[in-house]
Amino acid sequence: MGTPKQEFLMQEFMSVYPALYQGLGGSFDVYSGKVKRTPKIFLKLRVEFLYRLLLEPKRIGRQLHLVKFLVNLHLGKY
Repeated sequence: MGTPKQEFLMQEFMSVYPALYQGLGGSFDVYSGKVKRTPKIFLKLRVEFLYRLLLEPKRIGRQLHLVKFLVNLHLGKY
């Protein structure tokens, strides 16, 4: 489902069914076998995002937004 859709859904559920909700990201894709788990070398180097980016180049736009946000955060613009 992804962000922000899952957060909106959890907010709707919260108003009807008060409970603790947690977005699990791509965990279910990995557990269901839809997506292959990141190789250990990428995990050890802490660059799992790079592996996902290589597998799914369409993610580049979202990744660039994150980099821009981090740069602005570092520069004190947020």
